[in-house]
Amino acid sequence: MADVKSVAVMVDRVVAETGRLDVLVNNAAVTQALGFFEITPESWQRFFDINARGVFFATQLGAMAMSETGGGSVVNISSISGKGWTGTSNIAYASTKGAVIAMTRVAASQLGGLGIRVNAVCPGVTDTDLLRDVLETRAAEGGATVADRRDELSSLASLRRITQPGDVAAT
Repeated sequence: MADVKSVAVMVDRVVAETGRLDVLVNNAAVTQALGFFEITPESWQRFFDINARGVFFATQLGAMAMSETGGGSVVNISSISGKGWTGTSNIAYASTKGAVIAMTRVAASQLGGLGIRVNAVCPGVTDTDLLRDVLETRAAEGGATVADRRDELSSLASLRRITQPGDVAAT
Protein backbone atom coordinates (compact mmCIF):
# COMPACT_ATOMS: atom_id res chain seq x y z
CA MET A 1 0.00 0.00 0.00
CA ALA A 2 2.89 2.37 0.57
CA ASP A 3 4.10 1.86 -3.00
CA VAL A 4 1.69 3.69 -5.31
CA LYS A 5 3.19 1.98 -8.36
CA SER A 6 2.34 -1.43 -6.89
CA VAL A 7 -1.22 -0.31 -6.22
CA ALA A 8 -1.49 0.90 -9.83
CA VAL A 9 -0.23 -2.47 -11.06
CA MET A 10 -2.90 -4.20 -8.95
CA VAL A 11 -5.72 -2.05 -10.33
CA ASP A 12 -4.45 -2.43 -13.91
CA ARG A 13 -4.20 -6.21 -13.50
CA VAL A 14 -7.76 -6.53 -12.19
CA VAL A 15 -9.10 -4.43 -15.07
CA ALA A 16 -7.02 -6.38 -17.63
CA GLU A 17 -8.21 -9.76 -16.30
CA THR A 18 -11.87 -8.93 -15.63
CA GLY A 19 -12.60 -5.93 -17.83
CA ARG A 20 -13.61 -3.72 -14.91
CA LEU A 21 -13.22 -2.95 -11.22
CA ASP A 22 -16.48 -2.98 -9.27
CA VAL A 23 -15.36 -3.22 -5.64
CA LEU A 24 -12.24 -2.09 -3.83
CA VAL A 25 -11.66 -2.99 -0.18
CA ASN A 26 -8.82 -1.09 1.48
CA ASN A 27 -7.87 -3.40 4.33
CA ALA A 28 -4.12 -3.04 4.76
CA ALA A 29 -2.72 -1.61 7.96
CA VAL A 30 0.27 -1.73 10.26
CA THR A 31 0.69 -0.86 13.90
CA GLN A 32 2.55 -1.82 17.02
CA ALA A 33 2.15 -1.14 20.70
CA LEU A 34 3.99 2.13 21.31
CA GLY A 35 3.70 4.65 24.09
CA PHE A 36 3.31 8.33 23.35
CA PHE A 37 7.05 9.02 23.79
CA GLU A 38 8.13 5.94 21.82
CA ILE A 39 6.80 7.15 18.47
CA THR A 40 9.60 8.21 16.15
CA PRO A 41 9.40 10.20 12.93
CA GLU A 42 10.14 6.94 11.09
CA SER A 43 7.37 4.94 12.76
CA TRP A 44 4.91 7.81 12.29
CA GLN A 45 5.76 7.98 8.58
CA ARG A 46 5.49 4.19 8.11
CA PHE A 47 2.01 4.11 9.67
CA PHE A 48 0.83 7.01 7.51
CA ASP A 49 2.40 5.68 4.31
CA ILE A 50 0.53 2.39 4.57
CA ASN A 51 -2.59 3.17 6.59
CA ALA A 52 -3.57 6.56 5.14
CA ARG A 53 -1.56 7.48 2.05
CA GLY A 54 -1.99 3.98 0.64
CA VAL A 55 -5.74 4.09 1.19
CA PHE A 56 -6.02 7.42 -0.61
CA PHE A 57 -4.06 6.37 -3.68
CA ALA A 58 -5.74 2.97 -3.90
CA THR A 59 -9.09 4.76 -3.73
CA GLN A 60 -8.04 7.31 -6.34
CA LEU A 61 -6.75 4.69 -8.77
CA GLY A 62 -9.69 2.38 -8.14
CA ALA A 63 -12.18 5.22 -8.61
CA MET A 64 -10.56 6.14 -11.94
CA ALA A 65 -11.16 2.60 -13.18
CA MET A 66 -14.70 2.52 -11.75
CA SER A 67 -15.62 5.85 -13.32
CA GLU A 68 -14.88 4.43 -16.78
CA THR A 69 -17.44 1.64 -16.35
CA GLY A 70 -20.31 3.37 -14.60
CA GLY A 71 -19.36 3.23 -10.94
CA GLY A 72 -18.58 0.86 -8.12
CA SER A 73 -17.97 0.65 -4.41
CA VAL A 74 -15.00 1.43 -2.18
CA VAL A 75 -14.96 0.04 1.35
CA ASN A 76 -12.30 1.40 3.68
CA ILE A 77 -11.49 -0.53 6.81
CA SER A 78 -10.86 2.05 9.50
CA SER A 79 -11.10 1.43 13.25
CA ILE A 80 -12.70 2.62 16.44
CA SER A 81 -9.23 4.02 17.08
CA GLY A 82 -9.96 6.59 14.39
CA LYS A 83 -12.89 7.78 16.47
CA GLY A 84 -10.74 8.39 19.53
CA TRP A 85 -10.79 4.99 21.28
CA THR A 86 -8.17 5.36 24.00
CA GLY A 87 -7.28 1.65 24.06
CA THR A 88 -5.55 1.98 20.70
CA SER A 89 -2.09 0.54 20.02
CA ASN A 90 -0.62 4.02 19.58
CA ILE A 91 -1.52 7.60 18.74
CA ALA A 92 -0.07 7.46 15.22
CA TYR A 93 -2.22 4.44 14.31
CA ALA A 94 -5.31 6.20 15.67
CA SER A 95 -4.41 9.28 13.62
CA THR A 96 -4.15 7.25 10.42
CA LYS A 97 -7.53 5.66 11.03
CA GLY A 98 -9.06 9.07 11.72
CA ALA A 99 -7.61 10.18 8.39
CA VAL A 100 -9.30 7.22 6.70
CA ILE A 101 -12.65 8.26 8.17
CA ALA A 102 -12.20 11.85 6.92
CA MET A 103 -11.04 10.65 3.48
CA THR A 104 -14.04 8.36 3.24
CA ARG A 105 -16.50 11.16 3.92
CA VAL A 106 -14.91 13.54 1.44
CA ALA A 107 -14.40 10.87 -1.24
CA ALA A 108 -18.05 9.81 -0.89
CA SER A 109 -19.20 13.36 -1.56
CA GLN A 110 -16.83 13.86 -4.49
CA LEU A 111 -17.31 10.46 -6.17
CA GLY A 112 -21.02 9.88 -5.58
CA GLY A 113 -21.96 11.73 -8.76
CA LEU A 114 -19.89 9.19 -10.70
CA GLY A 115 -21.87 6.30 -9.25
CA ILE A 116 -19.08 5.37 -6.83
CA ARG A 117 -20.09 4.64 -3.24
CA VAL A 118 -17.41 5.10 -0.60
CA ASN A 119 -17.98 3.76 2.91
CA ALA A 120 -15.89 2.97 5.96
CA VAL A 121 -16.20 0.15 8.43
CA CYS A 122 -14.87 0.96 11.90
CA PRO A 123 -14.52 -2.34 13.73
CA GLY A 124 -13.41 -2.71 17.28
CA VAL A 125 -10.65 -5.01 18.43
CA THR A 126 -10.47 -7.79 15.82
CA ASP A 127 -8.78 -11.18 16.09
CA THR A 128 -5.91 -10.75 13.62
CA ASP A 129 -2.16 -11.29 13.54
CA LEU A 130 -1.83 -7.56 14.17
CA LEU A 131 -3.83 -7.88 17.41
CA ARG A 132 -1.81 -10.89 18.52
CA ASP A 133 1.43 -8.94 18.08
CA VAL A 134 0.08 -6.02 20.12
CA LEU A 135 -1.20 -8.36 22.86
CA GLU A 136 2.16 -10.12 23.08
CA THR A 137 3.99 -6.79 23.41
CA ARG A 138 1.57 -5.45 26.04
CA ALA A 139 1.68 -8.72 27.98
CA ALA A 140 5.49 -8.72 28.04
CA GLU A 141 5.64 -5.08 29.13
CA GLY A 142 3.00 -5.39 31.84
CA GLY A 143 3.91 -8.73 33.38
CA ALA A 144 0.57 -10.27 32.36
CA THR A 145 -0.24 -13.11 30.01
CA VAL A 146 -1.59 -12.72 26.49
CA ALA A 147 -4.79 -14.38 27.73
CA ASP A 148 -5.10 -11.74 30.47
CA ARG A 149 -4.71 -8.91 27.95
CA ARG A 150 -7.19 -10.62 25.61
CA ASP A 151 -9.74 -10.97 28.44
CA GLU A 152 -9.21 -7.31 29.35
CA LEU A 153 -10.01 -6.20 25.80
CA SER A 154 -12.96 -8.58 25.56
CA SER A 155 -14.49 -7.08 28.70
CA LEU A 156 -14.50 -3.64 27.05
CA ALA A 157 -16.41 -4.80 23.95
CA SER A 158 -20.19 -4.55 23.66
CA LEU A 159 -20.54 -8.29 23.05
CA ARG A 160 -17.84 -9.07 25.63
CA ARG A 161 -15.75 -10.78 22.99
CA ILE A 162 -13.12 -9.85 20.45
CA THR A 163 -14.51 -9.34 16.97
CA GLN A 164 -13.83 -12.11 14.47
CA PRO A 165 -12.69 -11.28 10.92
CA GLY A 166 -15.90 -12.79 9.57
CA ASP A 167 -17.92 -10.28 11.60
CA VAL A 168 -16.20 -7.46 9.73
CA ALA A 169 -16.40 -9.19 6.35
CA ALA A 170 -20.14 -9.66 6.78
CA THR A 171 -20.65 -5.89 6.86
